[in-house]
Amino acid sequence: MLSCARLPRREWLRFAILLAGVSASVEARADDPSAATTSPTETTDSFLADDGSRRSFDPSYREYYRAGRREPHYLRAAVEMVVLLGIGTGFYYASDNRWRGGDYPDAATRFQNLRISFDTNTFNIDAFSHPFAGTMYHWFSRTNGLSIPASFLYATLSSATWEFLLEIPERPSINDMIITPTAGLAFGEVFVHAGDYFNSTPGEPRWHQDLLGLLFGLPHRVHRSLDGYKRLSSSLPVDRLGYSTFYSHRFDLLVGPTRLANDVGDATTAAQLRLNAEIVSIPGFLRPGRFGVTFSDGEFVELLAQLFLGKDTSAGDVVADANLFGRYAQNISDGTRSGVASMLAFNTSARYTNRTVLGRRDNYFMSHLAGPAIKLWAMHGDFVARFDATAHVDLALVRSLAFPEHERLYTDAGAASPLRINDYYFAGGGSALARGRLSYKALELGARVFLGWYESIDSWDGFVPHPIHTSDRIAEFEGWAGIVPPDFPVQVRAFFEHIPRSSKMATIHTTQWDERFGIAVGGNL
Repeated sequence: MLSCARLPRREWLRFAILLAGVSASVEARADDPSAATTSPTETTDSFLADDGSRRSFDPSYREYYRAGRREPHYLRAAVEMVVLLGIGTGFYYASDNRWRGGDYPDAATRFQNLRISFDTNTFNIDAFSHPFAGTMYHWFSRTNGLSIPASFLYATLSSATWEFLLEIPERPSINDMIITPTAGLAFGEVFVHAGDYFNSTPGEPRWHQDLLGLLFGLPHRVHRSLDGYKRLSSSLPVDRLGYSTFYSHRFDLLVGPTRLANDVGDATTAAQLRLNAEIVSIPGFLRPGRFGVTFSDGEFVELLAQLFLGKDTSAGDVVADANLFGRYAQNISDGTRSGVASMLAFNTSARYTNRTVLGRRDNYFMSHLAGPAIKLWAMHGDFVARFDATAHVDLALVRSLAFPEHERLYTDAGAASPLRINDYYFAGGGSALARGRLSYKALELGARVFLGWYESIDSWDGFVPHPIHTSDRIAEFEGWAGIVPPDFPVQVRAFFEHIPRSSKMATIHTTQWDERFGIAVGGNL
């Protein structure tokens, strides 16, 4: 069903070269003073701040790294990893009799017969609990001043400690030791930068700012108090929410009715709740000005969370995206606000989907381990065009739609253990995402395409003697139109999503699709 979405490798290569060329041309324009017509007050390596003053970019950006902001505390971070592991261990052994039905009857047997494999945990343990633990490891390490690589190392070591030393009734899990730190990296960076933003008010915050600062940045507050300072001043003006304009953001919180339908003719109505958050930690981002910067602190992050609730329907999707290091450049004139901007970066992401739509279950989780990302902007006055693209190598947990029919015909012979027990299998593969958005004043049009190709890898550890090859093709197509007033905190959005799935197991090939469309109203902050 999705074979038409495949492009020849040569075409993908041409596409990547084209995107890289466009990014390089933007970089050249940003570094070349003669590349654009400038006013007498315009200078290279500067931007126009929200208060109308012209700021030199480099000193404004270096405020982000100034002394005292995030000085590394390696020992304190290690102690906090031990505390987090202790809390997890307590919950693990208090929840039920973990030895009953485990891989080992006792600790002695376990350490004498230690074996690493994929596990047979439930989908939500592997796709939610472990990424949540990885998020905590990464978040607490980063707010202790550690760099992204050091925080990733702490999360990896913490995960290995859990798998080898603390989770004694079970075998060390290959998938957990990969997913915990990698998914934690993507989600953790979102919380790091959200905490930075909601704790960036100058002076004493108002009660609601203080509450948001605690909610989204409790580790930030704790570590700043331990280090002897609570509030960081900034020379930049504040935005309309009262936070520093060092950060650029877009927060959309939307609610509304949704119509859901599928390929067998069923339909229902559900309520939608959607949150989309984007934070860019670069001063002057898309403001009039010309500069370029090489970044390495995850300056571009995004989170999407949406929930659909209705009769025979309960669907949730969460996606975290972090551009860890790369290059950003912009060249935007003062007078006409015309110009271009680009970002080319190393990206990581994580995607959680758990759906029961019109009585049909589907779930998948992808840890998008590593890949390139590009963002391009072009603007002229009130017209703004944006294009994003990413590509990743993935480790995934996928529910096989073909398995129920295979089980009915062949009594599930040869199926991998997680598939027999929990209706999902471990897969390796790749994915690509492209998104475009056009806006003119308050009007906005957008489209998004996600494509994923996955093949079973359960047999890699050898615990399934004769596994049956399983594969899935997953796609998500979305289009929307909205009214998003730039200076008014309310927006209206109409959207349409088409979600086709193709699943194959041995000779069984199953396809299905779901659609949802509706109108949502909410905040635009």
